[in-house]
Amino acid sequence: MPHITYEASATLAQTIDWRGLMTETHHAVAATGHAVIGDLKSRMIHTAAHLAGDDPSAEFVIARLTTTKPRPDEARHAIARIIHEKLEAAILAATPDIWWQAGVIDEQVVPTDYIKSGRKPG
Repeated sequence: MPHITYEASATLAQTIDWRGLMTETHHAVAATGHAVIGDLKSRMIHTAAHLAGDDPSAEFVIARLTTTKPRPDEARHAIARIIHEKLEAAILAATPDIWWQAGVIDEQVVPTDYIKSGRKPG
């Protein structure tokens, strides 16, 4: 179950169309066959405070790809590249000419380190 967690600084948190970005990213990842769209989970966390180096005006987004189902490295890297490409495009489309950075961290959790429960009514 791939989880994508975006952590965004103030301006980027407010200017990016997060729902649109997540939807587009989910569909692009699912189209590769590396994940089922119903298994993808995304969220955005607006950081209360941020600082890049010593420049308080610098903006950034870090996306964390956390996978809980074993996948080959090439599949995880392909998903991470899609996340980065979609994120970069969203930033370029939404922001004025500001200093920004974007990155993706690929975290793999082994199944024995993940406990899950849930219910889907119906």
